[in-house]
Amino acid sequence: MEETSYSFLDKARSYRIFKIALFDLILSFVLMIWILSYFGISWQTAVLLTIPVGIVSHYIFNVDTQLNYYLGLSNEPKRKI
Repeated sequence: MEETSYSFLDKARSYRIFKIALFDLILSFVLMIWILSYFGISWQTAVLLTIPVGIVSHYIFNVDTQLNYYLGLSNEPKRKI
């Protein structure tokens, strides 16, 4: 039997809801709040902009994500775990 070791990031991304990694979603919210607060934009606006900015940026850079797959914008992503 082959033993597989996963990195911290792989383990953190293994927790999902509707096949969307919670770690990535939470980190996106935190970073967006931090970046936009630097420009004086409220955290509420930052939270509302997080998902649309993520969708557009993944689409532009041709990164397959589960949400973009659900929206018909990309292929279903290949998961490590």
